[in-house]
Formats: sequence, C-alpha cells, structure tokens
Amino acid sequence: MNIRIPSWLKVLLRSDRPAEPLASCAEHGHSSAQSDCDATIRDETEDGSGESHFETGQLKLNGKHNEIRLEGFHKNAQVPQPQACQEDTKNGAWELFHKNGQLRSRGNYQDGKRCGHFEVFHANGQLRSRGNHKDDTRDGHYESYFENGQLESRGIYVEGEKHGSWEQFYESGQLRSSGSYSHGKRDGCFEEYRENGRPSIKECYRDDRRDGPYQSFDKEGRLKTSGNYKDGVLHGACELYDDNGLVMEMADYKDGVRQKKTKKRATR
Repeated sequence: MNIRIPSWLKVLLRSDRPAEPLASCAEHGHSSAQSDCDATIRDETEDGSGESHFETGQLKLNGKHNEIRLEGFHKNAQVPQPQACQEDTKNGAWELFHKNGQLRSRGNYQDGKRCGHFEVFHANGQLRSRGNHKDDTRDGHYESYFENGQLESRGIYVEGEKHGSWEQFYESGQLRSSGSYSHGKRDGCFEEYRENGRPSIKECYRDDRRDGPYQSFDKEGRLKTSGNYKDGVLHGACELYDDNGLVMEMADYKDGVRQKKTKKRATR
C-alpha cells in the first residue's frame, strides 16, 4: 500500500540539498576565466626589455630582464618589483595588477608553483583572500573577504583540504555557518544561521554523511522539524512542531524506510 509522504518529511528526505550550501566562489581567490599568475612578457626588444599589456592597452607589466632575472615596474610604481623568470617558469616574488591599476595578487613562486604566503585583492583594492601555500596547494590558515572588507570565511587547509573548524559570514558580518572538517570531509556538528542571527539548521556529520540529530528552524528561530540520521539516511522518530513548540505530526524511520503511518495530533 502506498503511503503519502507529507511535504515536511520530503524536505528531510531530499537528496539534492547542496552538500555545502554556503560555499563561496570568492573562497578560491580567483576565477577560472583569468588566473592570478597569467603575466607574460611580450614586445621584447633587442636589449632585453619588455612590456605586457591588457587588450585595452593598459599596462600590466613593464620591465627589463637580464638572463634569468626580470625587474618589473607597474605604471605607478616608484621602485622595481623583482620577479624571476627561467624557462617560462615563475620563481621568487610576483605581483600582478587589475586593469584599473589596483594590485591583484602577490606572493612567491618556486618552480612555477605558489609557495608561502599569498594574497589576492578585489579590483577596488580590498583584500579578497590570503593564506599559505605549499607546493601550489593551500596549506595552513586561510581567510576570504567581501568587497566591503568584511570577513567571508576562515579556517584551516591541510594539503589542499579543509580540516578543523570553519566559519562563514554574511556580508553584514553576521555568522552564516560553522562546522568541522576532517581532511576535506564534514565531520561533526554544523550550524547554519539566518542573517538576523537566528538558527536555520543544526545537523551532524560523520565521514561527510549526515549522522546524528537534525533540527530545522523557522525565520523566528522556532523549532519546526527534528529527526535523526544514521549513515546518511533517516533513522528513528521525525517530528513536526507548531508555533508553540508542540508536536503536530510524527513518523518513524528505520535505515531510511518509514515504519508507520504519520501520526497527527488530535485537534479540538
């Protein structure tokens, strides 16, 4: 016999919820369309000098190389920016600029790979992200920022994977989510908040799968649904609450399979 599943239970059963609904593209430091390290030397003259320009004609890099060394000057710079170039491989300190002349990124390279502290900036001059790199992968503390200068996310990377506690924020500065990772996988309890500061979701993970209690809240912060997950599927009692915190409906699950019809609270 087919049993109709209430809409509130369908939300708990959905498998298409984003794995990380709060992940931000700004966290990556740069877009895939334009790398942070795409400067090349063109228009080389016989004396070894060269310039690199944007398609609009705006100067991107101007300098003179001698053997394997390149001393680059930005249009408004007063001192040379040392950059090493050997067989088209970046080595040493590099700085790149936006089309408007603002600093776009700066950091160190070794054999063409990012190493050590690296910073990326928005076109308005505000810091976009900063963190440590090892062998061209993030390794250590990392932070990303909105264009208004507010912190967007912060946490730790280990060999390019999130590890330990992570936090994400709204552009207003209000906490948006917090949780813990183990080598790139969600592991532990996660909490999500609305911009008004009230809770939205509380859930637990083990090895990147929901495992443990789950709660969702309305925009006023009142508990609306609760349940329990085991190895990524519902297991145990699932409940729906009214605005007064009383149970309106309840269903029981075992290993993702509903065991009984939905129970509804009697109304007068």
